[in-house]
Amino acid sequence: MSNISSINSRQNQQQYQNNRLSAKMASGKKQPKAADGAAELAIVTKELMQARGLDTGTTNASHGTNLLNIADGALAGVTDYLQGIRDLSIQAQSDAIYTSEDVAHMQAQADQYMQGISDIASQTQYNTMNILDGSRENMNIAADSNGSYTTVSPGNATLEALGLSGKINISDPATIDTIDRAIERVNTSRGNIGAKTNALEYLQNNNNTSSYNHTSSASKMGDLDYGKATTANKRQQVLLQYTNAMQKRHMDDEAKRNRSLF
Repeated sequence: MSNISSINSRQNQQQYQNNRLSAKMASGKKQPKAADGAAELAIVTKELMQARGLDTGTTNASHGTNLLNIADGALAGVTDYLQGIRDLSIQAQSDAIYTSEDVAHMQAQADQYMQGISDIASQTQYNTMNILDGSRENMNIAADSNGSYTTVSPGNATLEALGLSGKINISDPATIDTIDRAIERVNTSRGNIGAKTNALEYLQNNNNTSSYNHTSSASKMGDLDYGKATTANKRQQVLLQYTNAMQKRHMDDEAKRNRSLF
């Protein structure tokens, strides 16, 4: 009976190992549960956590880039309007060429351009949020794996922020200087947008590289080598079959001995 007990114990152990290997092959992981390697599982979990955080940061940075691109495009429109007002103001200074009626038409056109600037400031949005009316000049974007943020500023395109509050008189020579200063403010905003866009694109590239490395590290430590697992599984099956055969032979031998006693 001691031989049979030994075989039974060995059979149970082999069946247990076979079940664990089958679970690993079904999940594709070396550690489908903590009992298969608590320390390794903890490291794999942290690596994947970092990778997912970086991927989320990349998505946020991409949205931030889109926001800044929209702002930059809108500010380019503001520059066009300002340049149009400047051109009209220069024309209006030439009273040897243009009549007062001509200048009145120019003024009306300039007023339309001013309204266009105001509309851009009040209507430019990203995800239904105004971004050029001064209400959200500094916005945070979590662009790394730990929730740390970088601040982006799309600028302020309101007439007040551009120094154009009140009615613009294109006949006044000082208007040209006023418009020049407004254009300079827009150029500064666009320069800041360009720099921040480049920074966000760099963050995206860096996040993608880091995420790949973290995922690769987790994969090497946590993913099952199917080739080795298949070989091990076949070996376990052979051992289990052998143990089952040994158990059956010992049971048959024991039955024969018992029959011989009677």
